[in-house]
Amino acid sequence: IPEKSIVLTIDDGTVFDLDAIKLLEKYKVNLTMFVITSFVSNIDELKSNYLDLESHTHNMHNQYECPGYGMQGGGILCLPEEQVLNDLKTSQDILGGSTYFAYPFFDVNDRAIKLLKDAGFKLAFIGQYDTEGYSYKDKTDHYKLRRMSIFSDTDLAEFIRYLQ
Repeated sequence: IPEKSIVLTIDDGTVFDLDAIKLLEKYKVNLTMFVITSFVSNIDELKSNYLDLESHTHNMHNQYECPGYGMQGGGILCLPEEQVLNDLKTSQDILGGSTYFAYPFFDVNDRAIKLLKDAGFKLAFIGQYDTEGYSYKDKTDHYKLRRMSIFSDTDLAEFIRYLQ
């Protein structure tokens, strides 16, 4: 990826609709969507040349399954290893072999990274919390790629600052 590249990602994959896919195709904009596969009834409806579907777990996007771990206690942090690996593999199978991952709630620990590696993931994304939000070639851990988060209350001026 060239320096100063912008990669568009969206988490959860449930707020995305077919009209949004039409916009990607109209403007020829590529987007990576991290999908909670248990929330999507027909993954084929989301297929597009401009949309890359990757894993956001199958069914571990639940708050406070692991109290005391991370910001919101996502299940990947403490559930039994076999359960986590089964969930990750299910998501990968539904998505046709996903190798990129976004941590639910941006929660990550060394155990979660090990399990992602065991499942065959090559890259994993966190949010901007406790970082400035940027990732750097040869400096950023491939299992802790940082992103700037755009929320519903992010205004245009703040978004422009992200791009500078």
